[in-house]
Amino acid sequence: MMACGQQASAAVIGLVLCACAPLTDEVFIPGEAIVSPRLRIDESAGVVEVPVRLAQPRDRDFSLAYHLVGIDAQDDCQEPDFGAADGRVEWMAGTSEAFVPIWIADDDLAERDERFELRFEAAGGPSVTPLGTVEIAIADNDRSAVLDASEWGVRPGVADEQSAALQAALDHAAELGRAVVVMAPGAYQISSVSLSPGTTLSAHGVTWHRPALSAATTVSLRVQHAGTEASPRTLVEGLTIHGQREEQGAYRDHQLDDAHLVVVSGDPEQGGTVRATLERVALTSGTSSGLFVGPDSQVTVCHLGASELWRDALTLYGGETVLRVRDLDATASQGTGLWLGARLPAFGDSYRVDVELEDVHAGAGDVEVEVSEGSRVSLRRLTMTEPTFRLDAQGGSVRIEDSVLALGPPGLLTSWTAPHDVEITRTSLLAFAPAPSETPVTSAAISLRSLSFSPAPPSPGTGHLGFVDCRFEQAGKGGPEDTVYAITNPLANTSVTVASSALGAGFTDWFAPECSGCVQTP
Repeated sequence: MMACGQQASAAVIGLVLCACAPLTDEVFIPGEAIVSPRLRIDESAGVVEVPVRLAQPRDRDFSLAYHLVGIDAQDDCQEPDFGAADGRVEWMAGTSEAFVPIWIADDDLAERDERFELRFEAAGGPSVTPLGTVEIAIADNDRSAVLDASEWGVRPGVADEQSAALQAALDHAAELGRAVVVMAPGAYQISSVSLSPGTTLSAHGVTWHRPALSAATTVSLRVQHAGTEASPRTLVEGLTIHGQREEQGAYRDHQLDDAHLVVVSGDPEQGGTVRATLERVALTSGTSSGLFVGPDSQVTVCHLGASELWRDALTLYGGETVLRVRDLDATASQGTGLWLGARLPAFGDSYRVDVELEDVHAGAGDVEVEVSEGSRVSLRRLTMTEPTFRLDAQGGSVRIEDSVLALGPPGLLTSWTAPHDVEITRTSLLAFAPAPSETPVTSAAISLRSLSFSPAPPSPGTGHLGFVDCRFEQAGKGGPEDTVYAITNPLANTSVTVASSALGAGFTDWFAPECSGCVQTP
């Protein structure tokens, strides 16, 4: 197999014209039935053409539909392994050979060889059973070795704690450079291990259980980098960590606030950035946060499941951090919220963060966002079902799109700090009413204030909060004589605009009478 540009035949992929060499392996189709060979393609291949040959030429044009399906390779994270374009392969009358173009992504993660399927179906519509499949493996070109953790005595189903044995395997992987440590599926007793930057932990179908009454500062998996340079990238994939929260002793009064399940942190003293990726990881039953991100970090998260975490599903707490999250399901009966805001300074005393979250479901916990000067936060398709959403955006910029935000009930800790540059678009805002009272209550779904809890100073100049194509709704009922506004703003240096938005039943008006700089347009 050759990469693009070598002894090439032209292939058009979408709007990209790429010269690609065909594979030497061929997929044969006897009649309309396809055998199931296995092909191996190097990660650096780019766009390749998989040759598909009919056993016998036909006397008229013939075509089949095809699509690509991941096995352990993926096409839906921020950095996909392959391009999942659906299409049709056609043979002209009298010909027997055609080609299926496939794009292979070249990242800098050390990985196992990962697989996907090329599936063929009748061109007239989807088949219950594919006419045939071709399994394709992507040969990784970044790793230095693949290690089986069982060679260090790490085995599933063992009652004893196995942290020491697993740490020995991880340490040996670090000595080899960018090695991959593979764990066999099953349950393990793991207290705490550290993963050196650049090492990969591949743990599909693996569950770690934290032993009962672990130390108050126990972190199940720590990825920490020291130095002045950025680290090589670390990958954790397929792992489930069960913190056995109710077996750890008292925690509800913050006794175990530092016992996170996963911690990723760079070097705030020397400025070295840690780079880490988590794919298809599940974090459950923890006494603190599931994933805690410290200063000087670049973290990518894809397909994170989180449940029953006393603090947050994800806590971004360090400055000078870049965070990218796609598909986070934080379903729980309590806790398991999101915290996005730097309270720990990075190298150079920076509190700046750069955050993009998309496709996030927060089922029970708070969502709290603190944004300082030079920061950027983008939230797309964030869905909340319980309050509260708190915004402290006195610096930087915040963009929220296509989301559902749960607000209130009214109070100091649910109000919003004077926003510097905030735009909310195509979003529903659910206002949870205060508890019914014998006397009428006046409140607002969003109350702006000047008090901030962020350690960073505010941005200079005037601020703005804008709503475009949004809808305010009441969730629950207050007293029958209560007065409820959508927004109140006593701040003279902050403007509020509402455009092309709707106000649901139960609200008295868009703005409270003292709302400063508040403008609503149809």
